[in-house]
Amino acid sequence: MENQFLDQMRELWDRAGRRYKEHEDIRNRRQNSLENRSDWRLIEDEARVATRLRRKGMDSAMAESLIDGARATPQLGNLLLERIIRESELLDVRFLRLGALLSNSVARIQIRSSGGRVLGHGTGFLVSPRLMMTNNHVLQDAAVAGSARAQFDYVARSDDAQPITTDFEFDPQVFFKTNRMLDYTLVAVAQTGTGGAQLSDRPWSPLIRESGKALVGERVNIIQHPRGDTMKVALRDNRIVDRLENFLHYATDTERGSSGSKVCNDSWEIAALHHSGVPKMDDRGAILLDDGTPWDGSRSTMDRIDWVANEGVRISRIVEHLDGSNMTGNERALYEACFDPMPDSFPEIGPVPGPKPDPYEELDGMLRKTESDGSVSWYFRVNFGPVGPVPSTLPQGGFPPPPPPPSPPSPINAKPDEARQRAEELLERFRPDLPYYDVQADKKDVEDYYAAVDLDASQAKLFDELSELVQDTHKEELSYKSARLKHLYPWVDLRENGDLRNIYSGTVLEPAEIIAQELERFELARPGFLTTLNAEFFEEEDLDEMELMLENSMPFNCEHVVPQSWFKKRQPMKADLHHLFTCEPGCNSFRSNIPYFDFEPLLEDTPEIDLEVIRRECGQRVEDKFEPELNHGAVARATLYFLLRYPKEMGDEGREMQPDRLDILLSWHKIQPPNRYEKHRNQAIFAVQGNRNPLIDHPDLATKIKFEKGFG
Repeated sequence: MENQFLDQMRELWDRAGRRYKEHEDIRNRRQNSLENRSDWRLIEDEARVATRLRRKGMDSAMAESLIDGARATPQLGNLLLERIIRESELLDVRFLRLGALLSNSVARIQIRSSGGRVLGHGTGFLVSPRLMMTNNHVLQDAAVAGSARAQFDYVARSDDAQPITTDFEFDPQVFFKTNRMLDYTLVAVAQTGTGGAQLSDRPWSPLIRESGKALVGERVNIIQHPRGDTMKVALRDNRIVDRLENFLHYATDTERGSSGSKVCNDSWEIAALHHSGVPKMDDRGAILLDDGTPWDGSRSTMDRIDWVANEGVRISRIVEHLDGSNMTGNERALYEACFDPMPDSFPEIGPVPGPKPDPYEELDGMLRKTESDGSVSWYFRVNFGPVGPVPSTLPQGGFPPPPPPPSPPSPINAKPDEARQRAEELLERFRPDLPYYDVQADKKDVEDYYAAVDLDASQAKLFDELSELVQDTHKEELSYKSARLKHLYPWVDLRENGDLRNIYSGTVLEPAEIIAQELERFELARPGFLTTLNAEFFEEEDLDEMELMLENSMPFNCEHVVPQSWFKKRQPMKADLHHLFTCEPGCNSFRSNIPYFDFEPLLEDTPEIDLEVIRRECGQRVEDKFEPELNHGAVARATLYFLLRYPKEMGDEGREMQPDRLDILLSWHKIQPPNRYEKHRNQAIFAVQGNRNPLIDHPDLATKIKFEKGFG
């Protein structure tokens, strides 16, 4: 099911990307015309502009008269179009109230197997008192719809209580129409839901046959359930950038799970059915990731696709297709009700009795609940499983306050101080008996380690001998978790005063606190991860991506001096302590996978400095160049070690460090020779892995080794 879904999404994205790329010249012409206020007819059709004027309340005769005048005087047409798409930011409060009312017509669609397993989520919305619209790729056929649920009221509550949905089953045997090319499904919903709730008490968004509900350049609004989360709304800072025969392209904030959302104008009329993101493509039609490389088609890299826009199916085209469909008399009656206006008022959707959960405390992306026995339950915010009915009231002054965290999955129980106690135990393994750096012991280890190496050999031979040595003596290959928790943070990366520091800036971090947070979020949370993977039909390899998400949410993380993407996150490179250092997520992300570079000195009062490429307490970055603020020598030696230990793994792709920057590393190595901290690291890693960094033991060898042999 997962592979089938991914294949279907890949096909959708491929088609959307090709349409976007093929329409580039027309889109650019329209955007240039908008910016330069040139001939309005290059931007939109006359009939669509006339329709839009009428829908905004203008008398039909006046609208036609203005269009006639605009044909003769393009300046008039430009003024009309600008008046439509560039309205004042001051909107009547009715905009918020109507949006809040119509949010009660939007549901999270829970896609389920015939056995009840949750397979995924989408979004849908009522278009009549009985029918709901969503995408074909959300509800492909009547069988899928028959097992799915429409979950209304999955919204954040003002009292911070857990959302409780009002669930309705679908009635595909009563009405079900779908089309794969236009990616829509129109399906009947059961009239009675959980707690006896009546579908007829809910508002709907009528369909409109006319084309011209939103024009190129106009703002649109989207109510959605991104990734199956509580209901979100993207308001007005979203513009239509292009119109195709069957689709609209717009720039807005949507995510997976937003499939099936309604794209509305400022009157909350539905202009399009959101169905796909538009990925960036290269000249050969390959979908690109955010680093410019082609997507490999796997689910694990799906979140890194470089999206350039979103695509919605034009409602007028969906209606045109439905109008020509074969329907029974009952089906036709249900369909025609989609064009009936809503009543002026609806009964208030009152509270539905349901259990109120205990309060939760949010801490850095996790939920903590103190139980009656003094234990603590931790929850990870990933699972979006089914819950019961929710109270929903129409706000009088706009939308509800910001949402609390989504409902948690099963807890991972731990005593309040367990993680801190275990952190202290890990630290105690190395203190106070073990000296920070034993000079005499290290001197003997160095002599023994290189005894069989001809340190006076030619550059090429010396590279080969040292490369063979650091490979053969790398006896202990650690797991990534073990490398961080048991070695890097408790001992390997400690400074002599007992602190940890950001390798690129020197920012001080407290070891016990760091290890405790690692334990809480990774080791104790792992059972919850696995539960979530099973419940959400994920694959086991997604665990790495979830752990990375957790790591990036903390005030620190682990920096790979040689970025993981360069060796595809493979072992033993991923957990090799010689190139792992303590860092901070913001700085780690700022560096990304960019190779090192040596910039000219920067002056604070230099007007030419582009401040956007400088991150204080981190470094400087421009395109494919990054220079850390501190510790140039240490990161250079770690990179040079990597060339010896893993020859041909670096530089085999253009975005990685190439041989032409080898002189930068050698220069940093010379300017900043190894200090006591690095010698401590080298000695500590030797005790664990069994191998050493020759550039720390024999700094003078740097210019005698042919490091070019290590590049791919």
